[in-house]
Amino acid sequence: MDNNFENGFGIEPTQFVENVDLSQKTANPETLAEQVFLQDELQPVRGWNFGAFTFPLLWCLFNGCMWQFVIVLIPGVNQIFRFFLGGFGNRWAWKVYGEDRMGDVERFNRIQKRWNIAGIIALSIMAIIGIIGIISSFS
Repeated sequence: MDNNFENGFGIEPTQFVENVDLSQKTANPETLAEQVFLQDELQPVRGWNFGAFTFPLLWCLFNGCMWQFVIVLIPGVNQIFRFFLGGFGNRWAWKVYGEDRMGDVERFNRIQKRWNIAGIIALSIMAIIGIIGIISSFS
């Protein structure tokens, strides 16, 4: 049996561990290594989500964040709420996604990475157009 799995520990990941207490002593170092790997590699992506920030209506709709979608529809509040979506969007989407699809973390992370890339590209294009507009107004 070949035990060369991607995690480098030779241990097949079989369960999801949300929080690991590393101060706890264990008799089996492989179990601790497996828990550390699962904690680091198989958690939903955290951090800033440029897709949620750039496309709040679309992102909320496609990620099932319905109460956030309603807030984004409120004029004036939506511009402030974009920052909350950027910061907490991945957590809110994971609550919906994890319950619906039995916690397929890798797929969720891939989807959010695509949203992030699309948001960065769109913001870059808008910044370039803005800079060109400012430069052209001076000439």
